[in-house]
Formats: sequence, structure tokens, C-alpha cells
Amino acid sequence: MPARSYTARQWSMIALVSATLFPLILVRFFGVGGGSAATIVVVTGLAIVAASFALSWGVEALEGVVPQGVALAILALIEVAPEYTFEAILAYRQQIELAAASMTGANRLLLGLGWPLILFTAVLAARARGQRYAAIELSREQGVPVFFLLVASVYAFVIVIKATLSLVDSAVLIAIYGAYIWVMLRRREPELEKGPEAAEEAIGIPATTKGMPPVRKWTAIGSFFTFGAFVLHVGAEPFLDAVLQVAHGLGISQFALIQWLAPFLSEFPESLTAYIWAATVVAAAMGLGTLISPPS
Repeated sequence: MPARSYTARQWSMIALVSATLFPLILVRFFGVGGGSAATIVVVTGLAIVAASFALSWGVEALEGVVPQGVALAILALIEVAPEYTFEAILAYRQQIELAAASMTGANRLLLGLGWPLILFTAVLAARARGQRYAAIELSREQGVPVFFLLVASVYAFVIVIKATLSLVDSAVLIAIYGAYIWVMLRRREPELEKGPEAAEEAIGIPATTKGMPPVRKWTAIGSFFTFGAFVLHVGAEPFLDAVLQVAHGLGISQFALIQWLAPFLSEFPESLTAYIWAATVVAAAMGLGTLISPPS
């Protein structure tokens, strides 16, 4: 039976995440820190990581407590909100090269490092328990996002070969994503609210949130989303500006820093959850599944 209220440890985590809001407000609105680029990077970077955690909690708590088909479309977009915020700001400024750096860096981190680490985590955890573990077996349900990820990746080579990204390419990629959502909606029939038992599908704060009475549950989920949205709105652009200033001051390639730092911060909470699942061994496939979805 899942808990119906947060534990002291969970309240401590929520308080730690919430605490990042105060230095962000001081730096952003009251000029504390004297406009130091390094200070802005640290303060806004920590707040963005906290926002990613809050959004992740809200996403995991929301899944299963609304009709699943509705949740699918919402969750897929919210999970990548921090990463897409960076890329949208850079694209709006016509800094296309830096936007591409953030996007390709995120893909490299997930595919080149994130996926293998899920397996290594499960293998090491199994060995610590005197067990053998050699491969993660994906369910047929997980095969759907893998297939559409493959389709999108293959089309990406077309864009690379012709060295342009046009409105037609954008339409094709959106159509691939739309087809993915359509297939998943057909495979997952809308369900009624599952209630507290759905909390078993999540861990930690999301699991507890799912098991709460309706008013408290929706208040918590709304608070997580509001916090995350506010931090991204207030902190994302100053963070990018400060990162570029730091890179310039240190003589580091702006492309390289944006390519690795921004995706790392935005993907950290999602990846951490995936590794926690992988450490249980039996839920390693679920851990990998969190990093497979095409929007990622």
C-alpha cells in the first residue's frame, strides 16, 4: 500500500529543490551577484536542474491518474521541456549553430552514454547480489518508440546529406512524431483514473503523490509544474547568456560548452530516475524505457 503523505526525507528533497528559487529571484530580479556570469551560471543552472526534477515528479505522478491516451501526449512533451526551452531560445535568436549543438549533444549523451550506462548499472547491481545479468529485454510496447526513433534517425541522415533543414523536413519529422502518438493511442486504450494502486509504477515522490487524496494530489502536481515552468521562463535565457560569456572569457568553444552542459542539466533528473530503476535489476527495462521515447 503506497504512502499517502510525504516522508521526512521526501519533504527534505522538495525543500532542497524549492530553495533554489530564492537565489534565482535574488540574482534575476534584484541584481545580487553583481552580474557575474559565473554566479549566474551556478544559480540558474542549479534552479534549472531543480525545475527538471519538479517537472519529472509531476510527469511521473500524472501518468496513470488521467486517461492514459491523454497522458501520453502531455507527458512526452513535458519531459523534454527544459531541453527544448534552451533550443527554442537559441533558434529564436537565429543562433542556429548553437541550437543544433544543444540538440545533437543531448542525443549523443542519451544514445552514446545514457543507454549503455543503464545496462552497466543493472549488470553491476546484479553482480553485487551474486546474480548474472547480460542483456535488457524490451517489451513489445517499448518496441514502438524504438521503431519510430529509428525512422526519425534514418530521416536525419537525409537532412545531413543535403545540409539543410527546410519546412518540408520539419513537416516530415512532425508527421513521424504524430504517427508515433497515434499508434500509441491506439495501442493504449484510455483508462479511468487508477487511483492509489497506480503509484506502484513510480518511485519516491511521484509514487507518494499518486497515492494521495485527489485534492492534495492535484495540488502537488500543479505545484511541481508551476515551479518548473516559472524557473524555465525566468532562468533559461540568463543561463544561456551567462554560459556563452563564461565560454568566451575562458577561451572555450561556445559550441562545445552548449553541446554538453545544457543537455546534461536538462536530462539529469530523467537519467537519474532511469539509473535508479536499473539498479533494481528487475526494472532495468523500465529504466531504459524512460530514455527511449522519441521526444527525448
